[in-house]
Amino acid sequence: MKILNLGSLEILLILILALIILGPARIVDSARSFGVWLRRITKTKQWNDLVSTANEVREFPRKIIQEAGLEESIKDLEKFQDEFPAEGTQFEWNQDKALIKRTEKDDQGKGEN
Repeated sequence: MKILNLGSLEILLILILALIILGPARIVDSARSFGVWLRRITKTKQWNDLVSTANEVREFPRKIIQEAGLEESIKDLEKFQDEFPAEGTQFEWNQDKALIKRTEKDDQGKGEN
């Protein structure tokens, strides 16, 4: 789980450091103040605009693929790759359906683009 681009262990480390620095008495008040501050920020129009823009940017590759009618071509390429894998070359799709070409050399850190 990622929150603000921080992993679970990073968040745990921050909480432990806060407990050590602030102590158990002041950490509750600090957490409450942080929660109020975060709630105020997330209720602003700028935050909503930022979130909607981020969603649009994230969905943009899928939207282009959909509008161009390339979904069937992508499925055909995936089938072709499964049926006839090229030695040393592998095509993958990342989460945004962007084509990534990898070779065995890339996996070893010596690949070329």
